[in-house]
Amino acid sequence: MLCSFWCDCVEKIREVYKNLRRRILVVEFIYRDINFRLINIYVPNIEVDSREILEELKGLVVGKCIIVRNFNIKCSRLDVGKGVKSRWEKSRGMLMEIMREKGLIDVWSYENPEKREFTWR
Repeated sequence: MLCSFWCDCVEKIREVYKNLRRRILVVEFIYRDINFRLINIYVPNIEVDSREILEELKGLVVGKCIIVRNFNIKCSRLDVGKGVKSRWEKSRGMLMEIMREKGLIDVWSYENPEKREFTWR
């Protein structure tokens, strides 16, 4: 059923960027006559590497984007366990700036503004 949905509705799927070393894959497609860009990204939890890959991401976010990601960045108090101190990281500021500049939202956090949940446990 799902395959039928995608086959019937999504057109002109093409890879536009791949950086396997940096763990980024960008695909563009047309859905209901609208162009979309799908970005799959993994940001390592090493601060210097995070900043470099976020700088690369900034140039890839154009048009209508869907980002499937693991940023490994604590964006709010709900992103850390209770009693764990969260220190400021430059990568957090960079990510927030990219989101503001590009008009991006974290859909899960938007839909669950007070929920604390982690996928790694």
